Formats: sequence, structure tokens, C-alpha cells
Amino acid sequence: MDNPLPTDPCAFIRRDIEITQKLIDEDRVGLQHPEVLTHDDVVRLKVDLERRGALLESFLESFRRCRAENPRCRRTHAGRTVSTARHVPPAIASAERGRSPEMTTHAEQLK
Repeated sequence: MDNPLPTDPCAFIRRDIEITQKLIDEDRVGLQHPEVLTHDDVVRLKVDLERRGALLESFLESFRRCRAENPRCRRTHAGRTVSTARHVPPAIASAERGRSPEMTTHAEQLK
């Protein structure tokens, strides 16, 4: 992974989002192989998915607030303004548009 620019106040939140999304993806892959999991493993993975989904929602909200409050978050290395779509890492973009139904329902309950 690239090291974030020290002048980018949103970089740490972006990194947290990427890590959380990776963990969610790994849990989903694990749930696709129930034949090798015990009941306790399945329950644990589902609980982890729920917690990480809530955490991801929190990070996404923090990221949106950070971007709104810090114009430097919208700058490239050369200092040019970039579009939101190009600035948002793939993990964030996929998390915002590709939530599972469970995550969407859980996110709505948290609002």
C-alpha cells in the first residue's frame, strides 16, 4: 500500500476503510464454505460481519465529513483537484455501492 501524504488528513480514515473492507470480504469468503465450518464458526463470522459492517459505516461517515471539512483531501500529489470518484479508493467505492442486504438493513437501523 502507498503511504498516505502527511498533508492528507483523511488518509488514515481511508486506510481504516480499506482494512475493514478487506476483513469483511474475507469473512464473506469464509461463509461460502460452510462444509468446513462448525456452527460456532458460522455464528462468529456472522457476528464479525455485523460488527465490521457497523464499523465500516462509521468510517465512511467520518471519511465524508473529513472530505467536506478538509479541502486538502481532494488534492493529488501535484496539488491538482481531483474528482471524488477518482479520489475514493476502490474499497470505499465498492463499500458505498455494493453493500449486502444485511449491511444495508443494519445501516438503516443505526441511523
